[in-house]
Amino acid sequence: MDFYRKRDQAIINFAVATIDIKEAHIYASTPDLDKKPDIRVFRFRSNEDREFDRRFSDDYFYSDEGACNMAWKDQKEEYLLTVLREMVIELSSRGIPVNNVIREFAKISQFAAQGADSFPMARALSVALVGEAYDDTDYWRRFMTTTRSSKRPVVS
Repeated sequence: MDFYRKRDQAIINFAVATIDIKEAHIYASTPDLDKKPDIRVFRFRSNEDREFDRRFSDDYFYSDEGACNMAWKDQKEEYLLTVLREMVIELSSRGIPVNNVIREFAKISQFAAQGADSFPMARALSVALVGEAYDDTDYWRRFMTTTRSSKRPVVS
């Protein structure tokens, strides 16, 4: 399978760009002797969010970030993107693999859209989602345009 088909399939599988930044609820676990560090991103108060909270809040120590905080929704998108980029660094320093962090953050539309503006971000998203580095910013630009019109990539 060529890179472009793998990338389109990964975008579908990982639900890339399906959550608005102001609705993103981020769970990040802390390293523990018994459990490996983990990160999850859900739409705040969605069924998946409630189910995850119910099932794992006692099992792991997850810190809540994002839409669960009242001030999050009042912030400008540029500030929130800066916070997410800083969280990539912080969470990877806590032991969560950087590709896992980027893969989860790619669910956030505004984070994924950075692949259209930056060659390094396009490469980082490609590596996290597909395992291969491509700096095709035009693809991300087209993808974000079609995503906003609620069309998903077609894998043939």
